[in-house]
Amino acid sequence: AGLTLLGDLGKTVISILFAGLLFGMNYVGGVSTGDGMCYVAGLFTVIGHIAPVYYKFKGGKGVLAMFAMMFMCDIPVFGMMILVFAIILIGTRLVSMASVMTAIFTPLFIDLWYTIMYGDGATAGFRMPIAFIITVVIVARHAANLKRIMAREEPRMKMPWEKNKDK
Repeated sequence: AGLTLLGDLGKTVISILFAGLLFGMNYVGGVSTGDGMCYVAGLFTVIGHIAPVYYKFKGGKGVLAMFAMMFMCDIPVFGMMILVFAIILIGTRLVSMASVMTAIFTPLFIDLWYTIMYGDGATAGFRMPIAFIITVVIVARHAANLKRIMAREEPRMKMPWEKNKDK
């Protein structure tokens, strides 16, 4: 699991860095420059994570690639995402719920960050539609999980501080 995690994060980071070399992106204060090209590169890494050609278009759900993308593109937004993910995961113990809710909140976090920094969320430009597309794709990829959550059949994560209930 750890190697898969590192591989998923690594391929997103490397892809975005490569796109940065091609398109001249810089990373200033945890925010990419280049008029949102980091988000375009990130969108393609999320799509590549979800539908990799070398696995016959059957891949993951895109959440880790989304987190890595935001780490590379907008660290303050990434921080907000981590906070929400942790709160929802601790509160529900449902990784899929935390993933979906974080994806849903991400465009709002982008708007909030650009409003705080530049006085208007519109300065986020086409980062917003890209984030919205990623949100829709991630929510769609979690359709089966959401059905299981509604049926109260989704497995819950055991937290490290919980005592073993089997004994």
